[in-house]
Amino acid sequence: MPVFTYVSINPNSGDIYALRSFNHEQTKAFEFKVLAKDGGNPSLQSNATVRVIVLDVNDNTPVITAPPLVNGTAEVYIPRNAGVGYLVTVVKADDYDEGENGRLSYEMVEGDRGFFEIDQVNGEIRTTRAFGENAKTAYELIVVAHDHGKTSLSASALILIYLSPALDAQESLGSVNLSLIFIIALGSIAAILFVTMIFVAVKCKRDNKEIRTYNC
Repeated sequence: MPVFTYVSINPNSGDIYALRSFNHEQTKAFEFKVLAKDGGNPSLQSNATVRVIVLDVNDNTPVITAPPLVNGTAEVYIPRNAGVGYLVTVVKADDYDEGENGRLSYEMVEGDRGFFEIDQVNGEIRTTRAFGENAKTAYELIVVAHDHGKTSLSASALILIYLSPALDAQESLGSVNLSLIFIIALGSIAAILFVTMIFVAVKCKRDNKEIRTYNC
């Protein structure tokens, strides 16, 4: 855009005024030339280049992008037999500021924090203990992502964690056995059909090549 849409200069005092608010994420810097001349005859003049650098301020709030949120809430399912250190989910947030203003940290502020922990840098949520048979089926965590600006900005999300029922050993073995039996049965039927086709092809021969009749 033309520079005169950004700034103006007082022709008498040389004071430069901003004509709009600046955003570091949109315009990091711009420059223009200023001409100064006297009223003599002949007029003498000189010029200088003015470079304006727009500093970054913490004006963008973090936005949590993962896990997907619906009205600020995410639902996550994990198996009931998940052990210690099981990866529940990864919380991710974006911040359009730069430097410390855009560097994010994650923490759990409320909820069932005795069962889970979160990595402050990468946002990984993991279990800290195993769930027994008498464990409840749902857990809640409130996770906050905040930047490191002088006036820190943050975003929060409610994570609902549900325990899915795990198959016991007998059910798992039964499903494996049924699949194996089904595969064996299909293979046997295919083998019988193949042998039958070969047997018929060997026993059948042409009686008359001209009229293409067969005698089996």
